[in-house]
Amino acid sequence: MTNQATANPFAHLGPAPYRLIGVEVTEDRVANNAALASAGKVFTTNMCGGSCDHCGTAIWNVFRFRAADGAKFKVGADCAQKVAYELGDSKMVDDVKRAQLAHQRKIRAARAAKAKAAKLAKSVREILANPQWSAAANALADAAAPGTFAAQFAVSLQQQLQQARALSPKQVELLAKLIAEAAE
Repeated sequence: MTNQATANPFAHLGPAPYRLIGVEVTEDRVANNAALASAGKVFTTNMCGGSCDHCGTAIWNVFRFRAADGAKFKVGADCAQKVAYELGDSKMVDDVKRAQLAHQRKIRAARAAKAKAAKLAKSVREILANPQWSAAANALADAAAPGTFAAQFAVSLQQQLQQARALSPKQVELLAKLIAEAAE
């Protein structure tokens, strides 16, 4: 059996059991700084989460815990995992793993949103650089008889282009076909 000093590496931070009460990541600090800036308040440009209360290492992902006596402390991901395993606290191990997985999901979602925004921006640039589609949709609307499919399609395309949404290849093909038919 191990002695009490090695059984509880967090003993200097407070008595066990410990509860994970929150996780703070860089993205949270960025969002907090943006909120402070928009309110005209002072904020830091340092995105580091501080230092681990257990080992003193600089940390990015901050795991906040509460000890049995109510004392709160923060540690990095490595110390959180290490201590949870050393204490044999399966709930803490699961909580830390869940928090890390949630953080990874958040990062993936942010990357996906950024990629989607970039794709939309590219589409808008293409539409703005190619005013022929808007002109073609306007020409079709002018040439088509009111109430026909061609007229309704032209209105639909105009709305789509006004919302900066790109035309699909099939829409472009149909637009060209309807313009040719209207010109006959």
